[in-house]
Amino acid sequence: MPCRAAFFSKLETFFINTFQTETLVSKGSWSLSSFRLFVFQCVQNCYSIRMICEVLLPKTSSVLHYPHSPQVSPPPAAPLPAAPLPAAPLPAVPPPPTITLPLPRNSCTSTKPLSIMASAIGVATSHDFQFFAEIIDAFKAAGASAHGDNPQHMQVTPFVNAMTMFLRVFDAFSNPFFSDVVKKDVEGNIKKLRTAAIKHSASTLENVLDEEAKDPKLRKLIKSESGAGAESGTVALLWTKRTMQFVIGLLQQLVDDSKVTLSTASRKSYAASLKYCHNFITKGIFDTGLRFAPSRESFYKNLAGGSDDTSRVTPALAEFLGVFQPQLEGVVAMYKAKNLEPYIK
Repeated sequence: MPCRAAFFSKLETFFINTFQTETLVSKGSWSLSSFRLFVFQCVQNCYSIRMICEVLLPKTSSVLHYPHSPQVSPPPAAPLPAAPLPAAPLPAVPPPPTITLPLPRNSCTSTKPLSIMASAIGVATSHDFQFFAEIIDAFKAAGASAHGDNPQHMQVTPFVNAMTMFLRVFDAFSNPFFSDVVKKDVEGNIKKLRTAAIKHSASTLENVLDEEAKDPKLRKLIKSESGAGAESGTVALLWTKRTMQFVIGLLQQLVDDSKVTLSTASRKSYAASLKYCHNFITKGIFDTGLRFAPSRESFYKNLAGGSDDTSRVTPALAEFLGVFQPQLEGVVAMYKAKNLEPYIK
């Protein structure tokens, strides 16, 4: 069974592509409202693919026809070949190798490699806690690139580099919902922002927004947040901002309250940020995913590089928040001033 978070993120696409939802509705097998209710119940109850198929397959069999499965009698089976002689025993398999990935190169990162096991998921990204100090330094450099200390004037390149480094924090959650779904969403958006900046020769975050606003067609797509795809750095930065508002709210609660659980902090932060931007289905996905958030202790241990001594984590988080929050607030103010954020107040 695939992990719940990865399954949830592709739930609607899975239904449409595999079971041809439109056909079911148009043929009268289900009403659209009934189907939507079924999807929501699947999300809320963490149903597996097998359980969903057991419900949907009887309904699809009478209305669907797949070209690759023609209704013809199968040919006679060929006789089975004689059983082969026993094979010689295989040599012992060596243990899986350690993969070494270089860190992103910029003015704030060291060249010390990051070692992870090929089979590991959501493991700590450093064994000496140095990576978190490098993330803080990267955001300091991004802030220093802004003319007049105005976050709206931050240079795109150092900001993207800092956000790329921050992606490693999602791995510390040791949870597929954060380390796969949320992380990949942020990663995709910062790549789109970089691409848009190159396309429009925009050096700062505000330049990207201003250049795209000159295109009437693109401006209309930005307003609707649909159809822009990889073209729009404005929409990409908007969703990066929204996700980081959620993450910052979560981390701030961990710093302020030593007893709050990660699940509680994440759900409270979601309710104050991303929830306003999501549709009915996505809200259900997030609500379920956040309920499976790992323990605070596990998250802190991963941030500390696997060490049981997590005493440095809260001060480091507080330092990071002190550096990044003013930058995020500047981006928030920029979107409000340009009337590009209709949801999060």
